[in-house]
Amino acid sequence: MHEATALDPALEPLEQLEASLDAHLTYARSHARGYVALMRGGAGDEELQAIIATAQDLAVRRIASSLPPVIERTPELDVALRGWIGLVDALTLSWLEDPVLPQSRVRDLLRELFVALLTTTARVAAS
Repeated sequence: MHEATALDPALEPLEQLEASLDAHLTYARSHARGYVALMRGGAGDEELQAIIATAQDLAVRRIASSLPPVIERTPELDVALRGWIGLVDALTLSWLEDPVLPQSRVRDLLRELFVALLTTTARVAAS
């Protein structure tokens, strides 16, 4: 999945995010049984937890390194990015198990939540 969701530096930041989210959702849908099993079965298995944590760490580093220089890397941002990755995983799992929304709406929701996260994180870090 990490390779499938690689960012395209030729795209604008929001386009990169949308493309990566589409790739994530498409990959998860194409491998739904495995994705659900991994996410649902990871709670009690240390090896699966390590795999999930490594994937989440990679995603956080990728996102943080792709942000425009005007977005300051703060402890608040790092914590928020980790939370957003958890949100992406939880929302993806929910969508796979009950696909009431089309993929494009799920992507748009995740994009807007990411933008809100950046805005809120900057405000909290400044206070």
